[in-house]
Amino acid sequence: MIATTLATFALALPGGGTPVLLCPDSLRQTVWAFDATTGAIVSQNVIVDTAFLDQPIQVVSSPTGTMIVTDEVDATVREFSAQGVFIRELCGPAQGLTRAYGCCVKNDKIYVTEPFVTTLSEPGRIWRMNLDGSGFELFLQSPLMRNPRGIIAVPGGFMVADSGEAALGGEDLEFVSDAGVVQSPPFFDSDGLSYFDFPQQIAPAAGGGFWVAGFSDPRGLWNLSATGQLGNFYPTFTSPRGVWTLGNGKLLYTGGTRVQMLDPIGGAEVEIVNNPGGAGNPPVSSFRFLTPFTLPPACPADLDGNGLVDGGDLGLLLSGWGASGPADIDGSGAVDGSDLGVMLSAWGSC
Repeated sequence: MIATTLATFALALPGGGTPVLLCPDSLRQTVWAFDATTGAIVSQNVIVDTAFLDQPIQVVSSPTGTMIVTDEVDATVREFSAQGVFIRELCGPAQGLTRAYGCCVKNDKIYVTEPFVTTLSEPGRIWRMNLDGSGFELFLQSPLMRNPRGIIAVPGGFMVADSGEAALGGEDLEFVSDAGVVQSPPFFDSDGLSYFDFPQQIAPAAGGGFWVAGFSDPRGLWNLSATGQLGNFYPTFTSPRGVWTLGNGKLLYTGGTRVQMLDPIGGAEVEIVNNPGGAGNPPVSSFRFLTPFTLPPACPADLDGNGLVDGGDLGLLLSGWGASGPADIDGSGAVDGSDLGVMLSAWGSC
């Protein structure tokens, strides 16, 4: 019924760069980057304006290559340049948000999940807005959607992880149409005992279908086909919140202080990072959702990625004048004279 592939989510900035998986560390208030093929650490802090992070949950790429970040505690959605510089706040408590969790972009609109508003008995909500934060509106609030967490765009709508109590209709994977209608019965109906409990992130599976991070016991990574049939289940070392498929075919998942790599052939795990804090260490980590992004090239003025800063790059810069995006070399939020100065000073070979 619903098919999606990893290629659907392969967003890249003009001019190439480094394909990574971005992952907020909500306790250290930073955003890490992991190599999208091997899972190796690329950076522990890709957002330089960390003053605008409180408890970040997910980072997604906008169509112009900026970072859109949800923050649960601040109840905000903020935009940062590809260089990690704060651009603006897209929405927050002033618009009625009480929490901001999962996020995706579809058809030039941002969709944000808000788990239960005040109590577990009150259905959570999904909001949507334009890319600049305008047109903020309630997309969905339904008793069929108790506690929405992870969300990804799929043909015809969205797949949403509902972490509400099973007795109240939660612990499911829900299909929501583009019109904001929740499919009944659910795409996959879990009782929270035999199958996943407290589902968090959803990720596309190679060849179609989905991976679901099941946080509570029986904790692990669950594979579902494009038609909602249960495939493999992998118990995990720690309770997973985020999951994504690496280019090497293995799974990168996050849970608490850890980022782990799991091999679907046999289920063996490799530790990528574990930061429990303690004497001499930074504060304890809490890793969240994983999403693909392409970091800007090391030569940021080389917008077309040909190894030179030349007339082609100048044309791209002028065509993006006044807007945000990859041509915003200095991360100020707009392409302007400062970016032109940077480009001219870097003219020639990188």
